[in-house]
Amino acid sequence: LAECAPAGKYTQKTTISENSVDSEFTQEFSINEKFIPEIKKTSFRNLFRTDTIIVIKNQGNIKGTAEINQSVSGTLFFSGDLPNSINVDNSQYKWTRELNACETKTIAYTIDYSVMVIPLALVVILFLLWLAFFKFGFMKIYKRIHHDKNVKEGEEYTVSMHVKAYVHTKDIEV
Repeated sequence: LAECAPAGKYTQKTTISENSVDSEFTQEFSINEKFIPEIKKTSFRNLFRTDTIIVIKNQGNIKGTAEINQSVSGTLFFSGDLPNSINVDNSQYKWTRELNACETKTIAYTIDYSVMVIPLALVVILFLLWLAFFKFGFMKIYKRIHHDKNVKEGEEYTVSMHVKAYVHTKDIEV
């Protein structure tokens, strides 16, 4: 019989020939109406992403409804086929799909953490660059003018320079 054969009574006739003698056997059997869902889950993991594909096939011979309950971690980063219901307490997602005899349906979803990790890594890198260039410099020089009045051309005024070294050196020439 073919896959997903309709329900009913069937007869199988077998003829065996040996030395010009034929023997015939008849066997009767019946197939009941059944909904038989077969569920296969496949997950693909990358560095910051998990792709999940759930394939549901009706191996039976009548129409039915398949329920898929899946615990999904990282619900904030979920994208894909939306579930029929979500239990927020334990991140339990529930999909229901109507399947005809021998029909196959697919549910696909992705948990993608890169939307959080990549911007966060960028901020950390920028902060480390800022520290390297502006806080951990080898030497800083500050120049200050010590004069309260406006300075006219040719007048003298006092300028102070402060040199600060951030490395352990002994000989600094100014």
